Amino acid sequence: MALVQADNRKNMEANQNRGDDGDPYPGSSRNTSFTPTSNPSSKAYSNKDTFVSIRGIPNPAQTIRVKVGIAPNPFLANFGKGLQDGIEGFDLKDPLDDMFAFDYDHSGRLNHLAIYRPGQGTFMILSSIVDDVNSDKIFKKIYDRPGQGIGGYDFRNSADRAFAFDYGHTGRRDHIAIYRPGQGVFVILENVNGVFSKVFDGVGIGGYDFRNGADRAFAFDFDHSGNCDHIAVYRPGAGAFVILKNDGGNFRKVYESLEGIGGYNFKATGDRAFAYDYQGAGRLDHIAVYRPGAGIFIILKNDNGVFTRVFQNGSGGIGGYDFGNPEDRAFAFDYSSSGAADHIAVYRPVSFPIFVILKNDNGVFTKAFEGWGLGDYIESTASRAIAFNYASGFGNMIIYAPGEGKFAVISKKANGTFDPGN
Repeated sequence: MALVQADNRKNMEANQNRGDDGDPYPGSSRNTSFTPTSNPSSKAYSNKDTFVSIRGIPNPAQTIRVKVGIAPNPFLANFGKGLQDGIEGFDLKDPLDDMFAFDYDHSGRLNHLAIYRPGQGTFMILSSIVDDVNSDKIFKKIYDRPGQGIGGYDFRNSADRAFAFDYGHTGRRDHIAIYRPGQGVFVILENVNGVFSKVFDGVGIGGYDFRNGADRAFAFDFDHSGNCDHIAVYRPGAGAFVILKNDGGNFRKVYESLEGIGGYNFKATGDRAFAYDYQGAGRLDHIAVYRPGAGIFIILKNDNGVFTRVFQNGSGGIGGYDFGNPEDRAFAFDYSSSGAADHIAVYRPVSFPIFVILKNDNGVFTKAFEGWGLGDYIESTASRAIAFNYASGFGNMIIYAPGEGKFAVISKKANGTFDPGN
């Protein structure tokens, strides 16, 4: 038996001293957590998970409050090293570092990871494979051109952004759409055996100028085909919302409004939107919009270009999650590994991070999972998360902290438990 010391130096066990200012929590090392993934960790000497977690340990005071939990976490870091520093030589030490899931091999699965550093020209693509020696799921670098961007696009502007797109209407998001909001640049790249080239290179796209630094875009299934072959663009704070259709490389507007969409005005600079599979049909043909900090969350369906609300809450968030913090973020996620991104993952990267997954039962949303940090693995204000496809559906999630270098891939444990992890 030994006394756990916050700095994990084990000085007392080695009879080096009788204690110092690094031993009591949080101590000189400012260690505020004692969890299965902290250092030191709450795992047993056998390295088995005890499910014990103590978080938010404050400085000494007459009265203190901490978050204590004893429960299994239904998420497991399942790619080789678990929580790690950087990934395949990419250190994730720049706050602008970003990534997205991508169908590199035209398989219909978003099982590759594209990572980029806008402003420095860095673009890397990783494949997810199974190690033949120990069966670990690991990443392998398959594209890397340091400082050269990709496909003739330099990625030398800090505003550059990118996402996977189904350019060929094939059901495969195997093209890369890149844009530079504020400067009107929009490029789409195709991949032929690892050689990327431009199939679209324009000033704006489809009549949308991309001249505002707030402009954002994502792939969307407008016609319920199962293909994310349309581009949805919005300008938060100004109310502009446009959806573009691709006809053989010629993009045209199938929806345009300067007053938002579906009665939602998009007049706040913090407004966000993403494609969502509301019906669990394997189609990202609904649009979820939300205003973090104000608690607004709305889900819109599309009937031939007419958008109406199938879910709305003007101030109370969704499924018991209040969306009351401006830092709240959300995305579609396949929690049940059904092949449909019909759950909503929500996270709040603040001093005490919150992580929630919401389940939809005919328009009634409830919490399928609730915990701290991202999957209880990254507790940081820099935390981000994206859905990732290793085998089928969106059953995995990548969590990372750009600027801090932390990275992990998590998935639900084999026992399928949905018990809260807090």
